[in-house]
Amino acid sequence: ATCAVHEILADNVCVCAGGIPYTPPWIIEQCDSNRLESAEDYFPRGNRELKGPRIAVIGFSHSAFSIGHLFQKQHPSAKITYIKQPSSTRSQPRIYFSSTKAANQYEYAYEDADVCPDTERVHRFGGVRGDGRTFALLKDSYQTSNVLNPDDYDHIIVACGYHIKW
Repeated sequence: ATCAVHEILADNVCVCAGGIPYTPPWIIEQCDSNRLESAEDYFPRGNRELKGPRIAVIGFSHSAFSIGHLFQKQHPSAKITYIKQPSSTRSQPRIYFSSTKAANQYEYAYEDADVCPDTERVHRFGGVRGDGRTFALLKDSYQTSNVLNPDDYDHIIVACGYHIKW
């Protein structure tokens, strides 16, 4: 195969190389890898049948709460527990709000560092958005824990973001 070289001139370049699901080492140390599933296993397949209702979702950001929203729609009897990093002290996910007023309406706790000084948006660049945000705001729909006991769950879904492919 011949490799062609092209020169591209631009002021800004955005490389969208895609990614592969990331599984942190602490999860692999605590759980047999054969028990681990990926959020990607659920999105393209539609309404996948569950082995049981007890779901551990490892992660605490967009991918994790998007899978929560999917389960809420397709498996409303699922009991979801979000497993955070053992050292995490966060009690709630980082959720995007268009203003501090909007965050206050939801009684969302934020710090000054979470607010964009130019726009007053909360978690302007990194907050959970879309359907995942909708689900994350339903605090009574899930539990959180810093401990993973694999035997307590029928499904263990890793939703910790992605690593670049190359």
